[in-house]
Amino acid sequence: MISTLGLVDTRYRDTAKRVVPNGPILCPPLADLVFHWKQADFIYIDLHGHQDDPRFLFAGDKPVLSAAALGVLQKGRIVFLTSCYLDETDVLTALRGNTVIWGRGQNFGSLERLTGAPLLAMWIRRFLDLGCTPERALTLAKSRVVLSMWRKGDRDALAFALQETGAARG
Repeated sequence: MISTLGLVDTRYRDTAKRVVPNGPILCPPLADLVFHWKQADFIYIDLHGHQDDPRFLFAGDKPVLSAAALGVLQKGRIVFLTSCYLDETDVLTALRGNTVIWGRGQNFGSLERLTGAPLLAMWIRRFLDLGCTPERALTLAKSRVVLSMWRKGDRDALAFALQETGAARG
């Protein structure tokens, strides 16, 4: 089983428990982030990206994690980002050196049930637990999410992609 970490807005804690059931889930303030990051293979981030401030990830309207802080963390992790508008932030560049799975534009999920990006993340983590590569885990996870693509969030999650470098591509 791979080691996991969740970095989430407090509102998404219950959903995150289903995505990373065996790892710590940190909500702002993100105390001991460096320690927990070093221990994790798969990092699930459910914080918000804002188009008007590309330097931070937010919890609600409060900036809680800077791209600069992400840039100094240990590399070589698999990072799943549910955050919206990442292609307009500095976050992807800061995560260079990691395997990053993310979606362009607005990404959908739910507070009440596991749908959209969080659902995709849960399946990816499960396939990683079985020994799949990140590429294979993403492909297999999409094959599960497609079964509920009648939901807008699940259709949106099918557009998520993997970037080995973590840098945005045009």
